[in-house]
Amino acid sequence: MADRPAPPSDITPQEFFEKYIPEQIENIPEEQKAEARERAGDFSTVIGFNITDADAQYSFHINEGDIEVKPGIDDAEMTIVTDEETWRELMIDRSANPQQLFMSGRIQIEGDMSIAMQLQNIMPEGMLM
Repeated sequence: MADRPAPPSDITPQEFFEKYIPEQIENIPEEQKAEARERAGDFSTVIGFNITDADAQYSFHINEGDIEVKPGIDDAEMTIVTDEETWRELMIDRSANPQQLFMSGRIQIEGDMSIAMQLQNIMPEGMLM
């Protein structure tokens, strides 16, 4: 997934979460899905994305390596909060370093921050960032 095509630069957060990401998940090769399930073990969580100035709130429901995108963040154990410009740099342009954005305050993490560290081990390569 590291070489997945970049989303269109003019994609809205709503289009990204409602159409683009579900299509990307569907197109992950079965071998990569199996590897993600193996790495995940029994790890399950809900990760929210709150793009404050775009009125976009979505969550990734991760269950033993399987991922489903849903509207809303009510069930999130960890939520990434940012503005649309920063979200675009991170998820669309892929020009930003998530750790630098966090350290500079452009991304806030609400909830269980340890989940962010665990994601690196279980997500299919390049899926989130």
